Amino acid sequence: MTSKRSFLVSLKENNKRRIWVWIVSFLTMLLTYPGIMTMYISRIKFWNKDGAYATAELYKRALCSAVTDALGFHKFITVAITFLAIIIGVQGFSYLYSRKKIDMYHSVPVSAKRRFVVIYLSGVLTYVIPCLISVALAIIMAAVQGGMSSGALAECGLALLMNLIYFLAVYNMAILAVMLTGNVFITALAIGVFLSIGYLWQYFFINMQYNFFETKCTFFDNREMETTLSICLNHMEASSYIRWLDMPDIVKNVLTLSGRWFVEMLLIGALAFFCYLKRPSEAAGKAIAYKVITPFLKVIIAPTVGMIIYILVYDGSYSNMAFAIFAMIIGTILCAGIMEIIYEFDMRAAVKNLVSTGISVVVAIAIFSIFYFDIFSYDTYVPDKNKVESIAISINPYSNSYLRFNDGSIRGMGEGNYLRDNMFITDVEPVLELVKNNQKDMEDVVEKQGVFILYRLKSGRKVSRQATIDFADASNAALLDKIMGTKEYREGVYQIAKNADVISRPDATITYKNGVVEANIPHKESEKIRQAWLKDMENFNFSLARNNLPCGYINIFYGVSYIRVGLPIYENFTNTIACLEENNAYYPLEINAEDVLTLSVTNYNYEDEPNYVKYGFDEMATSQTSYIVSEDFTDPQEIAEIVKGLYPTSYNYGNGWIPADMLDSNYRVTISYKSEADNPYEKGYVEYTFISGKVPEFVAERTAPPAED
Repeated sequence: MTSKRSFLVSLKENNKRRIWVWIVSFLTMLLTYPGIMTMYISRIKFWNKDGAYATAELYKRALCSAVTDALGFHKFITVAITFLAIIIGVQGFSYLYSRKKIDMYHSVPVSAKRRFVVIYLSGVLTYVIPCLISVALAIIMAAVQGGMSSGALAECGLALLMNLIYFLAVYNMAILAVMLTGNVFITALAIGVFLSIGYLWQYFFINMQYNFFETKCTFFDNREMETTLSICLNHMEASSYIRWLDMPDIVKNVLTLSGRWFVEMLLIGALAFFCYLKRPSEAAGKAIAYKVITPFLKVIIAPTVGMIIYILVYDGSYSNMAFAIFAMIIGTILCAGIMEIIYEFDMRAAVKNLVSTGISVVVAIAIFSIFYFDIFSYDTYVPDKNKVESIAISINPYSNSYLRFNDGSIRGMGEGNYLRDNMFITDVEPVLELVKNNQKDMEDVVEKQGVFILYRLKSGRKVSRQATIDFADASNAALLDKIMGTKEYREGVYQIAKNADVISRPDATITYKNGVVEANIPHKESEKIRQAWLKDMENFNFSLARNNLPCGYINIFYGVSYIRVGLPIYENFTNTIACLEENNAYYPLEINAEDVLTLSVTNYNYEDEPNYVKYGFDEMATSQTSYIVSEDFTDPQEIAEIVKGLYPTSYNYGNGWIPADMLDSNYRVTISYKSEADNPYEKGYVEYTFISGKVPEFVAERTAPPAED
């Protein structure tokens, strides 16, 4: 009992010496929780008075969402916790900067281990107690306002766990910085290095990959599980995206991140504790407490600074590599010299220890060479098929919309994230052969498209790459048919194949549009439409998409949300078209000439304009003006001939698979339809282009460029 009381007395005495830190901690936490809670609730109440919420239920839902945001995950918490962890950690062990204070502390008959534990736990309590009190006050405020929910409490608990582990990791980092340095200025520099060097390494690594590796791919990056070398940035990003996940995913991410940070916290804490026990008293006031580590710090930090300078100069000098390399070397040398000046507090020390400076330069050049010469064969990587468990691949040149259904609401999610979690192609050989066939110079290939590939290896490792594919190559087309014709591909690309909610949700509005006519489809027919479309998609492959233009799209909208899902319809989709016809929603692409009020054809004559490719956009637009010819057509017979070869330009965005010359880019046809009440066409102007080879001769003649003098 005596020992226990002695420990508690020591803890109490230590806290008396850090009253001001307690005050700062309380104020910070009060701003972070009750303060933000007040702002969020006040905002919802203001919007409610302004009529933003039509029903009491919508107001209640908005209030609960605001409370969840205030108690759970938000970016501001990263700043607050980082600030407190640094202040508390540095202040607790700041006596190590003064030899007089060291003598006073060491005169007390307490072991060094006990002293460290007392100061350490005192700092943890300085964060935990104000945090818990502030959270309790915020919960009471929310409950009084009627905004508390079980979901808010669950997210609050998970956020508190994640934030505590993050605090301990940064707290231990700050303590380690104190142990390695001898004054507060150098400690601040050390903390800055600890917090930023991981981000700088990652920034350099990613930029060098983009500069030198053509197959660099971030399409499948999982932000929820992103391994960021900067713990501070990692916590900030996690706090911004976790809130939007489903509860099982929130739990998974919080436990994963907290587990990783917990390991880092233990390692850093153990190192700080070891350094504390071994720290010499005479280190007080010096720049670095352990002189033996100074060359190692230089070899780590100086090349990092040099490489960052390379990236900045390379980008700023429009890819002048020679100049950027020179700047990298000079920057590394200057940083090494500055570090020596800091070590010694002497300008003359800049030219000392040139061996470690030389090693720093060699390290910077070696790292640069790894990327420049692709020493580890990053760009040519293709795994052996026996080592691959499954593959996800994105072939569509345009992004699809993917939805996350959470608590009755809808949110968009990244295409790469969805494909990563839902596409598992086990017949991997066609994909591997496709990549190998296209590992060549693509500079002169016209029909090239980028595809993104995720290899899931049997070892558990995941590797993503980008490949450039020649869509016009027949052998590639055969391989793409094998890939896109599989059930795994269809279910991985089209969310509606796995989740009926995409079309059957009560707030879903379903329409069919052929580029001009848009017709509503009764919601009760949603599942029938879905099944018909999925049946037709069993015959879908690359050749079909390559050689045919969609005749329309089924569009799905959700309330007033901007999110929509588009399902392409081709003329051989007999099941879907029959279902649309049953609901009087199918209109073919053929235009009835009798419905046309006016028709105008503009021919840009790109092929005849000599400077079209040679000059930049601004000069091109000016120089080709005389080559643009527009003609109005009023003769009914001519109009009837023209409309036979038209295709709506509003669907060009969805035809990335087709050959570049399937549509004639020279022409734009503008049609205005008659405004009779039974006319199904959109009122106003609608734009079309010609399908290649279907431009009537009289149109080409009357819109030809003027003859040169």
